[in-house]
Amino acid sequence: FLLGLAFAVPRDKERFRELRYGRRLRGPELVTGGTFNRRNRSRGIGFMNQERSVAEKILGRNRLVRVPRDRESSHFLMMGDTGGGKSSLIRQMLIQIEERGEIAIVYDPEREYTPQFYNPARGDVILNPLDARMPYWTPGDEARNEPETLTVAASLFPDRPTEQRFFMQQPRELFAHLQTFKPPPHELASWMAHDEEIDRRVQGTALASAISPTAPGQRQGILAELKTVAKALEVLPYENQTKRRWNTIYWGRKRRGWIFLTTTPETGERLRRLVSLWLDVLILRLTSQTAYGLGAVWAVLDELASLETLPTLPLALAESRKSNTRIVLG
Repeated sequence: FLLGLAFAVPRDKERFRELRYGRRLRGPELVTGGTFNRRNRSRGIGFMNQERSVAEKILGRNRLVRVPRDRESSHFLMMGDTGGGKSSLIRQMLIQIEERGEIAIVYDPEREYTPQFYNPARGDVILNPLDARMPYWTPGDEARNEPETLTVAASLFPDRPTEQRFFMQQPRELFAHLQTFKPPPHELASWMAHDEEIDRRVQGTALASAISPTAPGQRQGILAELKTVAKALEVLPYENQTKRRWNTIYWGRKRRGWIFLTTTPETGERLRRLVSLWLDVLILRLTSQTAYGLGAVWAVLDELASLETLPTLPLALAESRKSNTRIVLG
């Protein structure tokens, strides 16, 4: 009887699965977490397996349903309504990333992960102008040449389907021109907020015609975009208020310390362009590197819809394998 059970029970379980899920003729196969791990020899990031058999629980096996390690660079997309469990999955990922000694860039608008994972001894950085732990940062440190200045400007003034390209391109070029003077952020914000300061610094250049007083509607539209960004730059800390200076160029070479980008419900709208700029430039730094000898970096962007357009994100999703970057979108 026992010998017969040894053969009958597996077949009975298979018959039950067919009754419950149907018979697979072709296409994807629905399997248990343990079978998935075994067939794929999965050793990568995992998620809690809630459907383990009694034997697996006793033996402590297949606690996680794991992704194959070589597929992690194909990135992750978490989709679900509020309360659907996205944050729980991301937290599980961050715990494992920390255990593996890898680096993470975490966009944390609700500050769900920063209290648990922020570790100043590791060299972690918080990018939030209203957080006393933020280092000194200025846009002038992010550009080594004119093309990079325009890239930074494109993150601050992203394309919008409802706007004419001219009214996005001209603020970018004006911002890039002002950056050539290498002002600190508060001085730059003051220039951008006062029309006469901009006029004085573009006098004699091709940019002067774009904001000519003879075309008041065009002039006001361009300068209004600059003033929006100026409000975000105004809240950045002064250098004497911080303990160190930080920029993405230096961080990208070393890849040391996690980066947390946080906001609050009250300040999210004002800081949105700054946060989008930091994320966009960080992704650009990672994508432009070939990561020989450098560890993996995870860019974890929860609540992606709350950000401005990230111009470098599509390129990063396609080409980040060589830079050893994994992107998680929520």
